[in-house]
Amino acid sequence: MTSLDHARRLLDQPPAPVMPGQAAMWQDDALCAQVGTDLFFPQKGRSGQDAKEVCYRCPVRRECLTDAMREEHGTSHERRFGIRGGLGARERIALEKGAAA
Repeated sequence: MTSLDHARRLLDQPPAPVMPGQAAMWQDDALCAQVGTDLFFPQKGRSGQDAKEVCYRCPVRRECLTDAMREEHGTSHERRFGIRGGLGARERIALEKGAAA
């Protein structure tokens, strides 16, 4: 299964329930907050695989990817940065194009 296939399946799952009176602050549970942001913005020519491995273990990966897709919808590649929800910018564009098809 490719990372895009996995992302599509992830986005098809229902969101985690939010308790009444509790804000949906998924970022508080994100593993990336514990390892620093440099890992998620690899230098040109680097794959970002280490960041993706953190994402694959993250309990809020779905929420992160959903936010990324919503925030970046319709923007060009030049305006998309880093690894978000386990996908790089080009992968998120491919996921968006696949969802539109």
